[in-house]
Amino acid sequence: MSYSDINLLPAAQWHHSWLAYFFRWIISYGRYVLIFTELIVILAFLSRFKLDQDLADLNDKIKTDKIILQSSVGFEKQVRQTVQNQVLTAREWENQLRWSYYLQAISQVLPSTVVIKKMDAATDHLTLVGSSSSLKQLNSFLNNLKASPAFQNVNLEKINTSLTPSQQNLITFSISLTPTKAYVKY
Repeated sequence: MSYSDINLLPAAQWHHSWLAYFFRWIISYGRYVLIFTELIVILAFLSRFKLDQDLADLNDKIKTDKIILQSSVGFEKQVRQTVQNQVLTAREWENQLRWSYYLQAISQVLPSTVVIKKMDAATDHLTLVGSSSSLKQLNSFLNNLKASPAFQNVNLEKINTSLTPSQQNLITFSISLTPTKAYVKY
């Protein structure tokens, strides 16, 4: 008797049941699926070690970067303060340069008999206090200021007439005006 003749399962009813098909599939293709699934599980388990090491490295890097950033906070504040000081200085220089253009515009229209004794400059307003020996020259100065593109809203605020010790008429005045921002060309 040979081994091929021994069959413990009855052939007729067992071969056609769903349980027989399932066992045949498990024995033939199912083992490959099972081995493939186990390989995936083993790879996932092993990759966990690499991912844990990467996470630990990233946490260490974050800690060192945090320390570096915390140590540079004072330097950053110092740099910011320096930049703010430079911006303020630049604005002051710009403001001084702007006023020099306006002073130049005033000197171009100032007659020889008109004397400016005081100038009060605000951020957007200028007041001139002075005197003149001639009303005609004062009127010419006022008209020239009004015609100048450097100024707008030119108003004669005060005017007084008095006699000097040498019996000459002295006209004191106060003029307020607004500088035109478009006049200054950098």
